[in-house]
Amino acid sequence: ARGFGRAFFTGFMFGALFFIGMGHFLYYAVVYQYGRPAAVAVPFLILAGAVPFGGIFGAFGLLFRLTQSRRLLFFSLTAPALWVLAEYAKELVPILVPWADLGYAAMTMPVLAQPADLAGIYLVSFFLAAVNGFFAWWWISARREAKGPGAGAFLRAVLRVWRGNRAAVILCLALFALYPVYGAISSARWSPTAAPGVIRALLVQGNFSQKDRWSGMGFLPRVKSYLDLGQCLDPDGCVIVWPETVLNSTSELTPGFFSAVEEIIGRKSLLIAGGLAKDQKSTDVKNAAYFISGTGLVSVYEKNILLPWAEDEPIVDVLGDFYTAPTRFAAGQTPPCVPTSLGPAGISICLEILYPGYVRRASSLGAQFLVNLSNDTWFGDTTMPHQHLDAARMRAIENRRWLLRVSNSGISAVIAPDGSVTMRTGLFMQQAARGRFSLISYKTPYARAGNYFLFLCGLVLLASFVRVFREEST
Repeated sequence: ARGFGRAFFTGFMFGALFFIGMGHFLYYAVVYQYGRPAAVAVPFLILAGAVPFGGIFGAFGLLFRLTQSRRLLFFSLTAPALWVLAEYAKELVPILVPWADLGYAAMTMPVLAQPADLAGIYLVSFFLAAVNGFFAWWWISARREAKGPGAGAFLRAVLRVWRGNRAAVILCLALFALYPVYGAISSARWSPTAAPGVIRALLVQGNFSQKDRWSGMGFLPRVKSYLDLGQCLDPDGCVIVWPETVLNSTSELTPGFFSAVEEIIGRKSLLIAGGLAKDQKSTDVKNAAYFISGTGLVSVYEKNILLPWAEDEPIVDVLGDFYTAPTRFAAGQTPPCVPTSLGPAGISICLEILYPGYVRRASSLGAQFLVNLSNDTWFGDTTMPHQHLDAARMRAIENRRWLLRVSNSGISAVIAPDGSVTMRTGLFMQQAARGRFSLISYKTPYARAGNYFLFLCGLVLLASFVRVFREEST
């Protein structure tokens, strides 16, 4: 881009169009679930998503232009570091959700996702950006060096670029080769064969419509349908998981109700069910997860990170009421690592799974397996449930934990520590799926050290600013 204004505009348009292409499922939710007209849905999609995404990548374009250099070091180090920081910025904007980081593309070739246990998805995004930056640098350099038109002149320029930068090119290729080697070794170490599941899990996918969940059927008939749909048949018990907001009537959640559920699931089983919780000292409603043991233990986790616009109103209430569902939730304060009769569990509700640092916190606190309760029915048969599943798979790799994910309409899955799916359900099907998982105490470098890689990316960007300042000074 010629000039800083053009660079910002180019980045802004990329970010805005990227959001619209990636987040089209939000239009479906606003129009077909909340019943709002297209005249509301389109501006909402643009102002609440496309504009802030565009702003982030506009800033990326501006900083790219400011620090730009013709050196390979810029394309394979500085630019990828800047890209990672732009992706992390999505986690910091209150009205956004950090969808579709570049690193999730590695889930189509999982060996490239395995190094996430070293530094999270940020390292995976960095690697993919660095490889693309390497080839972009070679292409741009060859075009600049080409003497005359035609493929022959371009190929001769490619060879000249190689001869003039041989040491740097070999170093880059060697580093790039080490990455998948580590991935292959880690994949073998953490595969379901090497770390087999021994504890039985029962994932109950009710597939109720939004109207049924909030208006069309009563609380007790809905709970009974879940109990009838999936029962633990193992005398040694199992972990039964229900999706988000099944227990959605706080007035029904009495000691007598929990005692009845405990008796039904059996003494050796553990039920993890999504529901609502209400503070005794206020009228605040919270999205919650209940851990109900057959021995009488009941623990409650309250969702910490609220979904903008649906559970929280960052600016104004655009979506409004949805039957009897609360229009506004209060954020919980409970830690994401919950003690259970089986062992510490890391819990996330719905889109909390998209925040690597939050799920990492559960692992660092001692969680020996992970659970994600969700409801993707809002978004229909779009790409969203698949994106959501890929995020859960990445969290399993980052923390090297088995992860139990159950969604009201799918996709529900048992995910191994290498990110592979050992059991999954279909979309919009009523299923009770059975699988196995294990408890793991090992803490990955990412779980121990946290987001140190973001700090390193910041140092790289700072060094680039220093270089630009020195060049301008001379």
